[in-house]
Amino acid sequence: EISLDRLEPRCHLALCKMAGSVIGDCLNIAILLHTAAYLLAVGGHHYNFINVLSPAVAQDGFCVSNKEQSVYMQSHALCLYGDTVFTVLLFLIVKMDRSDQAAPAVAMIRPQLFAIFFHGCAHMFVGHKFENATPEWMALSPCARQTTAQGRILYCAFLCCFWFGFMKSFHGLAFHTFFFTMAYGIVHFFCVPGVFAFTYVNCMLFFHSSCNALFFAEKGPYYTAQVFFSGVPLALVTWMEALSCEQVIRPIGGHLVYDLTIPISLLAFYVYVRMVEAPDKLKSA
Repeated sequence: EISLDRLEPRCHLALCKMAGSVIGDCLNIAILLHTAAYLLAVGGHHYNFINVLSPAVAQDGFCVSNKEQSVYMQSHALCLYGDTVFTVLLFLIVKMDRSDQAAPAVAMIRPQLFAIFFHGCAHMFVGHKFENATPEWMALSPCARQTTAQGRILYCAFLCCFWFGFMKSFHGLAFHTFFFTMAYGIVHFFCVPGVFAFTYVNCMLFFHSSCNALFFAEKGPYYTAQVFFSGVPLALVTWMEALSCEQVIRPIGGHLVYDLTIPISLLAFYVYVRMVEAPDKLKSA
């Protein structure tokens, strides 16, 4: 005869896990809806159906601060500096904290280190490319902006490396990584005008991340927390940059705020996991 007392904790655990999974799914669905709304807002503004975007974002595609100063003081360069500092900090956490309590957070942070650093490098590249951009130039795709075959090959390779960093953080060194790298990179190269570069990258990453979490990736015990810490803040900052660049975002670094939200969210997730795991380890000791 099986005791109900033995079954009850398992039932509670199963219910809690199910409830957590449902909350995580709802957050991912909300992020997909946010992505669709953001695409409609950017597209509607560009084609004069609505007027919602900050003038600076509508013109540059990003919220760029210090435009009157050297390119090395503008938001794109600041993103490189900030991403590099946080990459080093997160790398040290991954290398130095090998405890069981940190393992779930480290497993999430480690695959993203290359993407965070290369993301910063890409911003420096974009800063140079977009420094003296005209509206006509911004309306062209990377392929159309290149005048030589060598330039096209190098730019396409750069975009594929950029997308590889992100896809590797989702799938590791798997077939999916190379497939999506080529798919997103080639579309970016041939079809995406400069003014929509951030919109394309931002929305494709949100779409890919949420769909992968909803339908394909394993939903572990920190599934909901991962979405809450990594997806929700970034979605909020996306809208803040698009709608209030001049008033709020540009005075404190412009697009740097968006970029730093990514590693800061990972740090917050790390602290959260350590806090949750520590009492459990003490009880079992």
